[in-house]
Amino acid sequence: MRLSLMFALLLSFASNLPAQQGQGGRRFGMAIEELTEKLQLDSAQQEKIRPMVTKFEADTKGARETMMGNMQKVRNGETTREAVQVENGMAMMVVREHLDTLNKGIRGVLRPDQIKVFDEWLAERARRMAEMRRPPGE
Repeated sequence: MRLSLMFALLLSFASNLPAQQGQGGRRFGMAIEELTEKLQLDSAQQEKIRPMVTKFEADTKGARETMMGNMQKVRNGETTREAVQVENGMAMMVVREHLDTLNKGIRGVLRPDQIKVFDEWLAERARRMAEMRRPPGE
């Protein structure tokens, strides 16, 4: 359950970002444009964060493709969530590790007032995702 919540949170994190077209559509992770808007980043901060986001995307590409492919197979009825749970779990650990590194790197570039906004933004996303995952009637 916890693993599926983390996976859903990361997918939500990505799906709520402005579209950045790459091969086949939206990129996963944080868009520098959204970070700039939310955190009021100056140009020096943007230039420090941009390579971190690019590295995150490159480092997690295979894991993200695995999870997205497996979830598409589940939606198509080709397999079950249970059948892909272990593979998705391992891929999720890779993404989570790199996301933690990315978040730490971003925090290292931010001013204290921006860190507060960043942490609140991440907490709000986590809260919304937890509400979406809650069974009806709870």
